[in-house]
Amino acid sequence: MRNPIRSMAMAVTLPFIQPVTAELPMLEAPWLGYFAVAQERDFQFLFSSKGGLNLMALDHQGAPIQQSIGLQFLGLKTLPDGSIKELPMALDTFESSDPPTAKLKKTIFSFKLVDQATGQTTGQPTMEGTIEIVSGTVLANARVIDKGASNTSPIQPVIRTIFTAFYVNENIHKETWNKKQTKEFEKRIGADSVTLKHLDQKQVKLVCADRTDPKSKEVNGVGSSLAEVEISFYQKRRIEILAAPNSSLTLCNAGPAPLHNGFWFQWSADAAKDPDGKAKLAIRIK
Repeated sequence: MRNPIRSMAMAVTLPFIQPVTAELPMLEAPWLGYFAVAQERDFQFLFSSKGGLNLMALDHQGAPIQQSIGLQFLGLKTLPDGSIKELPMALDTFESSDPPTAKLKKTIFSFKLVDQATGQTTGQPTMEGTIEIVSGTVLANARVIDKGASNTSPIQPVIRTIFTAFYVNENIHKETWNKKQTKEFEKRIGADSVTLKHLDQKQVKLVCADRTDPKSKEVNGVGSSLAEVEISFYQKRRIEILAAPNSSLTLCNAGPAPLHNGFWFQWSADAAKDPDGKAKLAIRIK
């Protein structure tokens, strides 16, 4: 099986990614630069020694489809005025007692959150993340294990599943296409969709070529338990994002904008219903 491209650039409009200086221990070749790797029938899960977390869908011949799906852990801090402040993970604070592995089944790691305004991690909360690979499914969990000496506000652990912009090369070159090529491309992407199953059992299907406003009640409603991504870029693979009981998903983008420009799902647990932080996010590729 061929190894994936070693680095994947994140679109600047997508969630904040903290620069890194420290590293977790890494595997030897052919997985040099990675802390943990899982190779499943339909995907590869890649945990870099610098803390990057990416899922690579495989085509039906077993080759990686060269656009990763990113995972990002962060905390949402509720300020006294009710506003929300994002505290991203400080990747240079990652720690794990687990050894590097090319046969990942489960790993637990911790990291501090960083105040973007000051760049400081001192006194900030510490979160624990868990990644498991079970029967071809990625399971992820996040919980706060230290509220931080200087923090008095509630912190909500969040996991984002990030899809960057699709068809970048096609959009660059399509001005040189003839009418037939343009029509074929528009037909191909016209079927791309994201389907959301809300917690109240309502269902909405979003066409990726259309403008989507995540603030609309019709889009996110009361939150979702399941999202299905069907985009031709993934070569007839369907990607399912699931929220376990006592947790939910919210679709986000930089919009209102077409989902083809990039989007992410934000998972979080209901603290009142899941006080021990056991709820999980699940990702399947079919």
